[in-house]
Amino acid sequence: METPLSVRAHRFKELHFLQLKRRQILKHILSKYLQHPVENADLYTTGSGKPFLKSTPLQFNLSHSHNLILIAIHQRLPLGVDIEWMTHRNFLDFGKRFWGEAWTERHLKPLPPFCQRMGFFQAWTQTEAWVKAQGETIFNFSDTEVQQLMSREARMVQNWQFISFTPKVNSIASICCSRDVTDISKMMLNLQDTHSFEQFAAKGAL
Repeated sequence: METPLSVRAHRFKELHFLQLKRRQILKHILSKYLQHPVENADLYTTGSGKPFLKSTPLQFNLSHSHNLILIAIHQRLPLGVDIEWMTHRNFLDFGKRFWGEAWTERHLKPLPPFCQRMGFFQAWTQTEAWVKAQGETIFNFSDTEVQQLMSREARMVQNWQFISFTPKVNSIASICCSRDVTDISKMMLNLQDTHSFEQFAAKGAL
């Protein structure tokens, strides 16, 4: 019988494994784009935690949730991405605390009850993607009002666009990038689909 301590140790080991896999996947993809190996020492992070490479104008961002990873890359224009599993929570209460009561009353509350969860996570992933594109943090960022919830159309804000989509049932992801971007490269990988990244790459997926 597993003890609480052994369960935590197993979870920590699993999270560490996924972290190594995510970094390995990112390095492999960047190496493909740059046509030379990218090592751990080549990856830097800003004060807000956004990863970057010093030696190239290549812009990239990644997000993960459970066993899904989302990566977006552009040759030179900044971008941000976020992916989330749509868990259950008090969406209206959280929305009021984070975006304010006026925003919640205007955008989230009018949605049918069965749509409020998706609307909330669309707003959250767009906010996270915006924050990461700006190189800021969720605790301190340039405000932008998320609207057009439950819409399939891209949302335009000044020189930025927001695209949301559902990569898997019960998940949602958003990309924030320049309005000049017309062809978006994105990759989603379920890390449980293969026993190793080498097997995944051998399938020709990268």
